[in-house]
Amino acid sequence: MDTITHLSELVSAVAEVPLAKVTPQSTLRELHVDSLARVDLAMRVQSAFGVPLEDGDLRPHHTVGDMAALIDTKLASAAR
Repeated sequence: MDTITHLSELVSAVAEVPLAKVTPQSTLRELHVDSLARVDLAMRVQSAFGVPLEDGDLRPHHTVGDMAALIDTKLASAAR
C-alpha cells in the first residue's frame, strides 16, 4: 500500500469522515481535525510508518499530500 493511500485511511479514521472525502488536497482544517485529533493522528502515523513526527509536522493548513510527502522523506532518510 502506498503512503498516500495508507495515510488517507488513517486521516479518515481520526477525522471520522468517509474515505472518499479525504483527498491529497484536503487540509486538516477542512477535515475538522483539531489539535487533539492531530496528536492521535501523529501517534497513528508513527505506529503505521515507523517515523517520528515533530510538533510542527501536522498543522491545520497541511494537506494530506503534504503529510504523505513528509512521511516519504522521513522514510527515505531513515533508509540511508
